[in-house]
Amino acid sequence: MNRSNETISSNHAMKFMRPYILIIVLVVPIAVFVVLKAFNPVRFESDAVKQAAPSLRHENFISPAELVYPTDRLIIDVSENGVCMRKLPKGALHMPAASILEKRNLKIIRKNKLPLVVASDDRGEAARIWMLLSQMGVEPLHILRDSADNEILKYKFRPDSTIQAGIEK
Repeated sequence: MNRSNETISSNHAMKFMRPYILIIVLVVPIAVFVVLKAFNPVRFESDAVKQAAPSLRHENFISPAELVYPTDRLIIDVSENGVCMRKLPKGALHMPAASILEKRNLKIIRKNKLPLVVASDDRGEAARIWMLLSQMGVEPLHILRDSADNEILKYKFRPDSTIQAGIEK
């Protein structure tokens, strides 16, 4: 009789659990995934404003004149066709922007102990790679600018006083 009571209890438990099995099968893996993600080291920094601050203050640029030869920095040309490599010192690397997140390239960047300089014939491309690497915690990090700095206004803006916009006579 004991055995039949155990069978009845086990059948009763299975009938009770049957509607919840699907929920358990879905919720438990999701909960495990959330816990693992919560304790996993973050790949990107969370504060984008803080990461972009050097760019807004123009502290992330370095001119060719500021480079010490033989270079005391790792210079990476991120242009697609490597056009900057002709102007860069020996030891510079070519990593197209599209391949910067490849495992072998990230390994080189992370093992590097020197300050990193991103170079490209397209400033926008260099700025995007700078932002991406700075969000990943790579520092010190700079963008190599050409000698003509088009980004910084050297003179105070003065509007043309002879034209008054929006006023008709």
